[in-house]
Amino acid sequence: MAISRNRRLASLVRDSAGTVSADRLTTVIDNTIEPETLNFATDVRGAGQNAHWLWSWNPTTLPYARSPISLSNEGEVPLYKAGTYQLDNFAAYNTNGNSTQTHSIKLKWIEEPGDANLVDWVTYDSSYTVAFEGITSTPQQVQRLTWQVPTTITLPTLNTSTQNYNIGAETGAYTFLVLLLEVIQL
Repeated sequence: MAISRNRRLASLVRDSAGTVSADRLTTVIDNTIEPETLNFATDVRGAGQNAHWLWSWNPTTLPYARSPISLSNEGEVPLYKAGTYQLDNFAAYNTNGNSTQTHSIKLKWIEEPGDANLVDWVTYDSSYTVAFEGITSTPQQVQRLTWQVPTTITLPTLNTSTQNYNIGAETGAYTFLVLLLEVIQL
């Protein structure tokens, strides 16, 4: 007589007393979460006060996948440890929509002028011309950032300056946007 699949599984997870054993259960259930792989894109479509980073992506490999978005003004874009990311920045070389100037992206630990405090595991490349669903069907030159978030992150020594900025509000003038890097442990 053949043993049913359920009985075979029950025999694998029960100890000699017939109690379900957590140690035995972990040998038959793989509850590891594969790191996320996300190819996503950003663009700026407005000018002045209306200039916002607009994000686009499709669902990813996460079990609780990101919902697909297209040109959405996101306040936070979570990144996960051991995740692999490719970001195509269309705003670096193109003025789409009502945009009047280009905008490059640099991933930094903290905001500082120039190239201070860059995240060292990010590669920047401007040799790609691509289209991205939701951004454009016509290929455009992009600034491509690629990186893999390490499993263990050691914060570098950060450089802070005593730079003073005098910024006044003016209708239609450029505003400063800050992109924060946040890494979430699954």
